[in-house]
Amino acid sequence: MFSFPLLQWLDLSSNKFVGFIPDGGFNVSEVLNGGGGQGTPSESVLPPQSFVSASVDTVSWQLDLGYDVQATTGIDLSGNELCGEIPEGLVDMKGLEYLNLSCNYLAGQIPAGLGGMGRLHTLDFSHNGLSGEVPPGIAAMTVLEVLNLSYNSLSGPLPTTKFPGALAGNPGICSGKGCSENARTPEGKMEGSNHRGWLGGWHGENGWVSLGAFCISTMTSFYVSLATLLCSSNARNFVFRPVRVEY
Repeated sequence: MFSFPLLQWLDLSSNKFVGFIPDGGFNVSEVLNGGGGQGTPSESVLPPQSFVSASVDTVSWQLDLGYDVQATTGIDLSGNELCGEIPEGLVDMKGLEYLNLSCNYLAGQIPAGLGGMGRLHTLDFSHNGLSGEVPPGIAAMTVLEVLNLSYNSLSGPLPTTKFPGALAGNPGICSGKGCSENARTPEGKMEGSNHRGWLGGWHGENGWVSLGAFCISTMTSFYVSLATLLCSSNARNFVFRPVRVEY
């Protein structure tokens, strides 16, 4: 798959591709796989015409080309109907600077190897069905400038505060004191969840709903109504009164 030795950018966004992202066959090019080493790739990786130099003489205001221009390397598969998990092979591409898988139907956890993508500047996994905790390695990605993991089903502690709003729409994410309080909360008493507790009840948004209490309340109402029906002649006459049908 993607057997293009000089490929730097792959954009298949806003289509109707379906199915899984294959876990393998990403041996696309030295650039995407980080074969050129950290920093600016060598001229053996990129064509010589990709390198331009420029300098400005502030006295004569003459421009001399002399700096290196490197095209961004990245993959954009956003806006499709892809499903399944994010393959480890995709995050093993150490040369990627841009990765966008947003607006698909991806599920499962974010691969732990994501933190090893040392050149990644932009990462967008928003609007999917990803779950689990955010890999702590994301906090160590020093060159990462744009992060968007919003509107998934992620949970656990917030690994970094560098990107405010990056985890919006993930109700299971917590930070600071909130995480420690949730950690001390017994099973079945977690706020904001529909979780089955150890008393056989359910805890919803507004508190406990005990299954036993519900059954007792229902049975009590039934027997009170039955006793009223048996003891009151007026009630019996009203319930069992004949129905007159006219043709």
